[in-house]
Amino acid sequence: MSGAARLSADGLFYWDGSRWISALSPDGRHRWDGTRWVPLEAAPAAAPPPPGFASPPIRATAPRAIRVATSWTKPLQMAVAGLAAVEAVWYLIVPFWLAGPIA
Repeated sequence: MSGAARLSADGLFYWDGSRWISALSPDGRHRWDGTRWVPLEAAPAAAPPPPGFASPPIRATAPRAIRVATSWTKPLQMAVAGLAAVEAVWYLIVPFWLAGPIA
């Protein structure tokens, strides 16, 4: 069995006799061809993005959302205000209640 026959079809894995092992070196710069480490060629530089998909200008801002009151707005505001008032009273009373009568 030749060394080339031990490589996977895409050349990324090598059969060591019991399992497939990655044929790329840990640093990713060499590939095992079955007998020796072969340096990989540098990947071609990426093409610049097409002008139609350019990023927006730096000062661009997102459109502002318009908030519309619903039938639940006022009742929820009142419920939250009531809960805050009850909690405020609770936090004022609890220290005196837990301390007991002043002796």
